[in-house]
Amino acid sequence: PLPKTLPKRFRGLVFVFNFITVLWGSSERVSARENRWTHFGLRPLAMGNAFVAVADDHNLLFYNPAGLARQKKVTYGILTPSFHVGKNTWSLLSEVQKLAGSGLALDKMLDLFESQAGKPIYFGLDVSPYAMWPGIGFALAIETHSSLVAHNNVAVDIEAGLGFTIPVGYARNFFEKRLSVGGTLKLMGRGGIDGEFDIDSLA
Repeated sequence: PLPKTLPKRFRGLVFVFNFITVLWGSSERVSARENRWTHFGLRPLAMGNAFVAVADDHNLLFYNPAGLARQKKVTYGILTPSFHVGKNTWSLLSEVQKLAGSGLALDKMLDLFESQAGKPIYFGLDVSPYAMWPGIGFALAIETHSSLVAHNNVAVDIEAGLGFTIPVGYARNFFEKRLSVGGTLKLMGRGGIDGEFDIDSLA
């Protein structure tokens, strides 16, 4: 509670400051969750996510829906797939092929497991069909990923799952197309596994 000896005009300032602080902290937590769950296009990522001012393709549904108001024709995409594979994943596949050619001996498999300890093995597949008209658009971003990290105690950290984001956007121009205002409603979800598993639990 605010001290009663504090002048009334300062009580208002303190209340506003506390209110803004609470909102700021909440928005940071919400933003962190959204960044994990939302879809990131390859082109925006290549631009360091500095895509808001550009917003001239289907990624605007995730970054800046006001760009819908400047669409001049109908555009759509069926799959627009992207595949992600980590550097360590390729090297592991190469080593497994070598083992398969020489016989999958247990001691060699254990040596390979130990050599991969602490190295993340990652791969994923994304598809994002979309449709946009002047002023309105929607998309469906489906993302699958798997990440494995082996440990010397013969255990594996596994994170794998399926996530989706469905944005529906609407925008309009104002002041003779000098100002574009838009908004997006997003439905997001995610499911999967995330934990450490040993030999007994994997067997």
